Amino acid sequence: MNRPAPSAAERYAALAGALHKQRLPAALLCLERLEARAAQLLREAGDLPLRLLSSSLRCLPMLRHLLDLDPRWQGLLCHDPREAIWLAAQGLDDIVLSQPTLDPVQLRAIAHQATLGRRISLAIDDPLQIDAAEDAARELGCRLELMLDLHLGSPRAGQPQLSALREPTQAVRLAKRIGASNGLVHLRGVLAHRFAGDAQRLQPGLAGLAQRKRLERQQSLGIRRREAFLAALHDVGFEPELMLGALHPESGAERARGLTQLCVGDALLRGSNDELPPLLLALPVLRCAGDAQRVCHGGGLPLQVQLPGGVSLLRSVADGPVLRLDTGTRPTLGEPVFFSSQDTLALLERSEQLLVVREQQLVDRWPTYRGQQQLFL
Repeated sequence: MNRPAPSAAERYAALAGALHKQRLPAALLCLERLEARAAQLLREAGDLPLRLLSSSLRCLPMLRHLLDLDPRWQGLLCHDPREAIWLAAQGLDDIVLSQPTLDPVQLRAIAHQATLGRRISLAIDDPLQIDAAEDAARELGCRLELMLDLHLGSPRAGQPQLSALREPTQAVRLAKRIGASNGLVHLRGVLAHRFAGDAQRLQPGLAGLAQRKRLERQQSLGIRRREAFLAALHDVGFEPELMLGALHPESGAERARGLTQLCVGDALLRGSNDELPPLLLALPVLRCAGDAQRVCHGGGLPLQVQLPGGVSLLRSVADGPVLRLDTGTRPTLGEPVFFSSQDTLALLERSEQLLVVREQQLVDRWPTYRGQQQLFL
């Protein structure tokens, strides 16, 4: 017999009980919600494996936990070379760098990890980056893997050009240059995760419909440009081992055509279908401003009230969020109110640890990057 889902009041009481005697404010990670969200994203990806965008998660134990959940979670995508080097030194493997680097110290550190058997693949879009990678590989006596970082947007559409590789002929020239490196560097694959129109947020109403049409046209153009790049590389004998895109379930199966893997970041920490999101912020009530208003600690983050039910956010001020109590539980001084934030990265960067909760019980504490004194771009 299925047990009825707990009410909002019951969920609040259980979470508040899990935080009994814990210092607030505190960031919470609901483990069963994280695992459910990870399983949902795997379903949305179809048969493709997923790569974790580590820069959006910023918690080493969380990365390890997710990679151990399912064999289809494979590898990491990093923005900052220092992060990639640190993660490799912690024993993580199969790391792709999404930003090029010419820094010889960083490249030597990456080459050192390669000599230890750790796989770090470097993004490139210019011959100078190939030269720098060759120098590091020659000095350390290893081979480094490279990824062509493609620009899939259209300058005519006013989209920012995030890569110098705007035309298939440019990608072919770099592929041939890598092939002539005498084994110092190897072309592993292609980065195509920055897709045309990805950064746009849809507006409500008719404006949103027009925006969606424009986004669909940009994405269709991006697919055609990606296929043109792949066809040109195929013609010179290059078949990418890794063709990395981004998971966008609203875009349909056509979006993933030709890709071998998709990357996922903060989507893991967001709720869906009115479910409680995995990442929460517990703020204590500091002021009871009358019977029907509360002021919580802290400010500066975009917040949405999750628990208790019957509480709404009136406004956020410098001293903290101001709440209106409509119905249900009425938290008093020192008691927590649970929020989510659209800016999960800022929440992680402000937290030294995550209180890990499973089935409303505190089961662990996971240090964030900040808690391990690791700060990356």
